[in-house]
Order: sequence, then C-alpha cells, then structure tokens
Amino acid sequence: MPRAARDGAASALDREHGLPPRGVEPGVRGLDVNRVELYLGELQVAKAGGRAPAYREEDGKRAMAKSEITVRVVLNRGRAATTVWTCDLSHEYVTINAEYRT
Repeated sequence: MPRAARDGAASALDREHGLPPRGVEPGVRGLDVNRVELYLGELQVAKAGGRAPAYREEDGKRAMAKSEITVRVVLNRGRAATTVWTCDLSHEYVTINAEYRT
C-alpha cells in the first residue's frame, strides 16, 4: 500500500497546520476501518475502529515525547508493506520552509 502510506504522510502535514490537502484523495478505496491497527512504536493505539483496549493516554504521551517516533499502520488488506520517512511537523519547521516559497 505505498499510496496509502505516502498520502498519509503528506496529509499529516496539512492537517497539523490547518492547510487544505494538496491533491491527496482522502481515504483508501475499500478500506475497512474496523480492521486497521495503529501503533506508536510497539504501543497499540487503535484497533477494530477505535481505541485499543489496553491503550493508556500516559503511555501515548511517553511514546510521543521521544525525538523519533515510529508510526506503524496495519491495514490488514494483504501482505504488501512499505516504509515512508517523513519529517518534523512542528510549526517552526513549516514556518522556516514556507519562507523558501516566498
């Protein structure tokens, strides 16, 4: 699912800063959200269309406080896999890069 990963990384930047999507079609055709799993590192955050039963907010905060975070999304749609590297989504990063456009 390379497109799902690429679109997810691109739209995360847009959502973080209230920008409209840049030609990214929302969603993945035929995706059953009840089968999706989301992890921060080894911490399961979402399962079966909602919060994972064992997830605790304190654990999520600890995972998000690290300087590097691995976000793993399991679509449960087959065996395809891909890796997408993305970068800092902070307000400062976006401001600095916006100056290159003007």
